[in-house]
Amino acid sequence: MPYTPNSMDQKQRENAYWQLWLTVIASVAIVIAQFIPMWEVIPNVSAIVVGVWFVTFAVYNQFDDYFVSLVKTGAVWALAALGLWLVLQGLLTVYDTGRGVGVMAVGGEFSEGKRNLAIPSPFSGAFFLAGMCSTAFHAGFLFNHHRGRI
Repeated sequence: MPYTPNSMDQKQRENAYWQLWLTVIASVAIVIAQFIPMWEVIPNVSAIVVGVWFVTFAVYNQFDDYFVSLVKTGAVWALAALGLWLVLQGLLTVYDTGRGVGVMAVGGEFSEGKRNLAIPSPFSGAFFLAGMCSTAFHAGFLFNHHRGRI
């Protein structure tokens, strides 16, 4: 279905930005929850809020062109964050595997217990990755929104 430009009235735009700020807070809460123990409900409800809003960004076609351009910038930033995380994960895994092969090549024993996790566990969980990508999305969105105002 082709995209057709829409217009948002002032009330719709205010609601969209209010909801966006709510998801900014929720995204940051998801990331912080990976490092600071907090009540489990906070990151879980935050994940639901962010997930629902991202689905809305993806399927709702009543946003105006300006808002859609902000969403696109946020999506690019989120994909860049995911890409960097994947490159880092891959490089560290290759290093770890190569180190293990080297130890075994010289006659040493390299058990699974001696393997390092490629990325330390707080940084390799799905919630951290999702929170990091959603925070990057919001950073890109807000950067583009405030770019001409600073």
